[in-house]
Amino acid sequence: MFTNYLRSERAAKDPKHIRLPVLFVYAVDVIGVFGGCALVYVVRRYFFLCIRAIQRRRLTNTKYMFNNWNDASSTSGILEWPFHIIVITSVLSSIAVQCFMVRRYWLFSRIKPITAILLGLSFASFFAAISAIVLFFVFNRLDERRNHIAAVLVTMALAVAADVAISGCLIYKLWHSQIHSRETRSLVKQVTRLSIMAGCAPALNSIAILIPIAIAPTTLVPTGLGLPLGSVYSCTMLYTLNRRESMRASKQSWIHSGVVGPVILEYATATMPPPALRNTSNSSRRFSLLEFPDMFAHMLKRRPYIDNPLMLHFPRTEDAAVKKFAFLVNQLDPELRKPGLNDPPDAHRRWDVKIQNAYWAIIGISLIMMWASSPEISSEDAIPVVKHRISLILIDNLELVLAWVRQLLREKRVDLPTIISFLAIVMVSKGDLVVAVLNSPCAVECAILLLTSEGPQSGLFTPETWWSIAGTVLTHQAARRNLFEQLKKLPTSVVKTYIGNTLSALDGIQTNIDNARAGYAARKSICDGIARMGAALEFLLCDPDLARHLLSQDYHRRFVKVATNAHRIVTDPFHRRLLADSIALTFLLSGYHPRHTPKIVVDLLQMDTLPVLLDGLQISSTAQEAQNIKNSLMHITYHMNYRRVYVAVNEAWNAIPDSAMAWVQEKFRGNPLDLTPGAHAWFVFFLFGPQLRQEVLLKSCVGDPSPCQNLHHLAIGESGQFKVCSRCRSVTYCDAKCQSDDWERVHKYECRNLRYDHDQLVGQNRWVSHHMRRVLLLCMQRHLDSVGDSEFVREAMDTLVAIYGTDALKTKPGIFASTRFDGSNQNPEKWVAIERYRRRAETWSSWSPVRFESLVAETRANDDLFLFVYTFSSGIVGPKYHFLVLVDTSNPTRVSQASYPSRFRYGMLQMEHRPRQLIWSEECEEECCR
Repeated sequence: MFTNYLRSERAAKDPKHIRLPVLFVYAVDVIGVFGGCALVYVVRRYFFLCIRAIQRRRLTNTKYMFNNWNDASSTSGILEWPFHIIVITSVLSSIAVQCFMVRRYWLFSRIKPITAILLGLSFASFFAAISAIVLFFVFNRLDERRNHIAAVLVTMALAVAADVAISGCLIYKLWHSQIHSRETRSLVKQVTRLSIMAGCAPALNSIAILIPIAIAPTTLVPTGLGLPLGSVYSCTMLYTLNRRESMRASKQSWIHSGVVGPVILEYATATMPPPALRNTSNSSRRFSLLEFPDMFAHMLKRRPYIDNPLMLHFPRTEDAAVKKFAFLVNQLDPELRKPGLNDPPDAHRRWDVKIQNAYWAIIGISLIMMWASSPEISSEDAIPVVKHRISLILIDNLELVLAWVRQLLREKRVDLPTIISFLAIVMVSKGDLVVAVLNSPCAVECAILLLTSEGPQSGLFTPETWWSIAGTVLTHQAARRNLFEQLKKLPTSVVKTYIGNTLSALDGIQTNIDNARAGYAARKSICDGIARMGAALEFLLCDPDLARHLLSQDYHRRFVKVATNAHRIVTDPFHRRLLADSIALTFLLSGYHPRHTPKIVVDLLQMDTLPVLLDGLQISSTAQEAQNIKNSLMHITYHMNYRRVYVAVNEAWNAIPDSAMAWVQEKFRGNPLDLTPGAHAWFVFFLFGPQLRQEVLLKSCVGDPSPCQNLHHLAIGESGQFKVCSRCRSVTYCDAKCQSDDWERVHKYECRNLRYDHDQLVGQNRWVSHHMRRVLLLCMQRHLDSVGDSEFVREAMDTLVAIYGTDALKTKPGIFASTRFDGSNQNPEKWVAIERYRRRAETWSSWSPVRFESLVAETRANDDLFLFVYTFSSGIVGPKYHFLVLVDTSNPTRVSQASYPSRFRYGMLQMEHRPRQLIWSEECEEECCR
């Protein structure tokens, strides 16, 4: 076996970390064989006695021989020196081969924990064997073997466990890998058989040694069975390496192959052997759709594709292009079955010819599509006609063309720049072609294979080409559904590669930013690329698994870094607001990671994003333009209960330039109700954020609302003092007297249901603490203090009369819904009918019909009380809080600072859960999805 390895072609190419272990194992095995022969020579007389006893059928002598082999009463009862050589060489061979096999598993799986466990088993067996060797030297007689039998048993058991574990892990990884063809399945079966043989041979030998040691430790039977152990290990290693040659005979090899170079196909035609497949000059640099005109004109001038046997001359007329396109499509064989290992050699040769023809045909098809789509040539009148005719031919044979593209991508036998251009052109086309492509699962699979390519080829995706392929797939419902379904079937490593290549488009945008600073790139394309990337991230984050992978690669930091760098060089107000919206979207997308939202918010605030958001508000002229930024600011304020978020907000606030703060101070001089949409959003953030935390939570004011939910509560005391019902943990009171009064009228009918809702919300991590409820109450009160509650109440009453008439002040038909703190609702403040509100609220958590009816009855019994509901929400997903409160409208000219008690009386709080929904299930208005 060693000679065959030295004579093999691969032996000279093997690196030192393979050749040195082979030479070491071979040298140790030679020494071990010498020790085994010496041991047989020393004890040869006992073999002769055994054979003679068996020939004479003297069973008593045979029994005596096995029980007293190397009788301890004689001097030969001492373990001879060759025995120690055998043991030492076997131990060295086992650890070397086991480490060799563990390295093979590591190269294939790259799973650190399992590799560490396998190495631990191997070295545990090695150290146990060392302890046994030490005991052999101390107790060197056969009758003293019982003193070290435990060490030997542990050594053999660990050796069996290590061998079986290494083979089992490798087999498991093989059968759970992505398999694309029958040939690959045959290869997996062959490697599996090889792993079973390589692992079972030493394991069976170790078991054969283990059993006699446990039964008859004082005989030489275990020693005889252990003679070939070192040779078995070395043979398994050499057998594994020699089997590579037979696998390469079928062009299927991966074991210890190192770095695989470019695949070279052989063209089985004696008339004209084509050159080896190689990347063109475009493969060494980044490829962009914007380079199509110059690149294609350069192709026509130097005619580089004359080597293509299927297209010796590039067509220059419409009819010639259409005929050549149809000819190239007809060269694609409809049968794509790849031959397996059991097929005859002729089948493999025919497959090589077939796939070589497919390669040349796909190259020609791609070039003609690029020619028909070239902007330089599109000015001619014939080009739209020729492109339409070519598209009709491609539509009729679309699945066949895409199937061959997929096969070439799987086998990595394709020129990636050309295929990227081809897919980008067909996906940005219009009409029936793009509809057929986006509804084809094969096209989506080709896009996934491109977007999951590793190595230097993944750098071919510039922002333009990435959006032409990946962005087009994400923005159409049919293709998006196929993308998400196929990604769920792929291994985790492939999905991570897809996410990494998607985020690599940000590196291309950063390169464009650097070029724009030097005056070599357009700033408009940079802003459009950032906006597209933000939309793509929103689509990907709707899936929990993809969201986890995106977060592991710090998508929020990378995206915001590029957006802030672009904001520094952009001067156009429209694009500055567009970049501010993109950064605001990143804050909102953090809601998809509820456990990590505070950390993400802190990370984004530390990247100087607050001045960018303020700049976007300054530019915004309508409420629609300022909505996203306002939502992001509200999202930040909701998480300021975390101290680290509060500290980050203060630091970011102090870093705002003085010029921007001067604009804020100028806008805040007038009536807050007359502010522009952008200024009002910043005003709410300032009021709800730093000012509230610094001034309100540190002290209590006389006019603060009481957290007591007893409707008859009129006691005056500190608003921060409250107690919670011990049963339901949902209703708060100021003292036991208020609790007793409310129990008889309302709470005893709702306590049981509220307790059930409380347990459910706590288990789902959606419960809102009573401290947080008090903060929200204070936010409502401080908002009235700042805008002037008299004007706010008068405006609400005027709206009520305008909708329901003057009788509405007596009948109380509706509830005033305020959306001033709703960070996700763009609807204006309005009055909602009580019955309509009841139907909606019945589906929310913590709904209490008894308390709701008592609130309605209280308002109708008192002319000055009206029901108001304040909605609090933030982010794209997560809970939405509905605070139902009673508002005292008596004496509308007074202000809240002088009110005693507050106008607010706490009613009830409900939570509307907004679950994560897959955006790919939503219909789009694109032509492909109609």
